[in-house]
Amino acid sequence: MSGDEMVFEEIKYREPVRLLRPDRDMRFACLSYQVPAQADLPIFVDYRAADAIERHALLDASVELGGILLGKECLDEAAGTPFVWITQSLEAKHYANTQASFTYTHDSWEEITRERDRLFPDLDIVGWYHTHPSFGIFLSHHDVFIHQHFFAQTLQVAYVVDPVQQTRGFFQWRDQNLAPVEGYYLTAERGDRIALAKLANDLENFPSPTGHGGAVLSPRLEAELLKMLNRPSSPQYVNSPADRVQTAMVFGMLGSFLGVLGVAAALWLYQLHGRIQDQSDSLKALAHSVDQVAGSQRLTIDSLLDKAGTDNPTQFAERYERAAKARDEARRQLAAQQ
Repeated sequence: MSGDEMVFEEIKYREPVRLLRPDRDMRFACLSYQVPAQADLPIFVDYRAADAIERHALLDASVELGGILLGKECLDEAAGTPFVWITQSLEAKHYANTQASFTYTHDSWEEITRERDRLFPDLDIVGWYHTHPSFGIFLSHHDVFIHQHFFAQTLQVAYVVDPVQQTRGFFQWRDQNLAPVEGYYLTAERGDRIALAKLANDLENFPSPTGHGGAVLSPRLEAELLKMLNRPSSPQYVNSPADRVQTAMVFGMLGSFLGVLGVAAALWLYQLHGRIQDQSDSLKALAHSVDQVAGSQRLTIDSLLDKAGTDNPTQFAERYERAAKARDEARRQLAAQQ
């Protein structure tokens, strides 16, 4: 074992490396999340690692999820002060979790060690992260126990994400206690400044500027979209025999009702047609009677006019008056008899 390595429960820890802080290195761009305090341990997180953690947190907001933070524990070349640089994360695949707790198991540690050695052999475990859905940013007694027993190194940090309230924050060792930091830094290579700014805006709920290469979904929206696309379709409902019989009975009753309604409508139309026919016959008979009466009247008038040509006017008038009186008397007698 070399002098710059220490063995702690089968995990190797290296002494902090001397590096120039990313915010002082022209090769990198940095944006702060919230406002780091002067007393805070400077924590730098690669924007891709922060993005991966956000996506992991959104996979299931009903239970706590977690993983490991990989990177370097560093000393600033310029000032000699410590800082932490997180460049990767590993999701824990074997763990015990509930809605309000997250616990590493022996299998999870073995898996993390194998994955770290296989994928990122040059990186150290610099802390851990887990989610608090709807609970806010804090460390429970159980979280403190995990950190004390698995992440007891001075520069190892804890990161908590609440995917529901959309908040997040780091905790550091300070005076042998775990204390929250007021802010940290997101980093990227200078060529990735646009992507860095978009992620920083998304984490602090600021709208990202438009017009830079088209619309880009935020990690939160993209994760929700992927969840919707991967969600299994609901099973198709299959009618049982009883349901089919009930459906047939309902349609049968509906058909019978419509049949009765149709017969009643046909009968009503038939009766209506009969009444209309009777009224039509009555109108024809009345018209015939009117024609007969009119003809008789014309014949009577013609006869009277013929006689008027031979009689003197006085006699014709008297005769017409007597005929009118006789007609009126006949009508009265007829009315009295009825």
